[in-house]
Amino acid sequence: DVLEPDDVRTRDGGDPLGFRAYANRLAREIVPGLTQATAMTRGFGLLCLALDVAMSQNPINEAAVRERFLRVERIWVAAEALRTNGAGWFPGKRRAWRLVQGVAEYPVNLPILDEQLSSGVWGAYRRSSSAFGLIYGAGGRVVCLSETVLTPSGHQLANALRTNASGHVQLGHWATE
Repeated sequence: DVLEPDDVRTRDGGDPLGFRAYANRLAREIVPGLTQATAMTRGFGLLCLALDVAMSQNPINEAAVRERFLRVERIWVAAEALRTNGAGWFPGKRRAWRLVQGVAEYPVNLPILDEQLSSGVWGAYRRSSSAFGLIYGAGGRVVCLSETVLTPSGHQLANALRTNASGHVQLGHWATE
């Protein structure tokens, strides 16, 4: 068989030279906590801020800590959806965007994801936050939010996000009721 110039044969896939596998291995060695799911640095800040707010009142009660954490996430994602006209980056942005349309008061008790704790910022960023030393006590498989502690770096990140976002997101009493 003689190949004509227009008869070009290529390998299937987007990595014909095989560099992707090596690049992925190298990336895991250089920054083991970053993945496609945790590539947005603001997610680390949101996890730390939500945990800080959630633990600020009665951290013994797991159900209350979880609800406060989820409220902070819902408020943040809704504010991000409003700021970007529904084009934010956080999981749950579409439902949050629909919830804020035409309401005077955002319904903070309504979930923005079917399984918000595991599909939201906690599920995506928990292990990486633990690996980066932002939280302690959340590296295992079964985790209680009420037993998770912010490290000094985690507190610093939460405070930085709180300070830098104060013009866009006011958590107020909605996160802690």
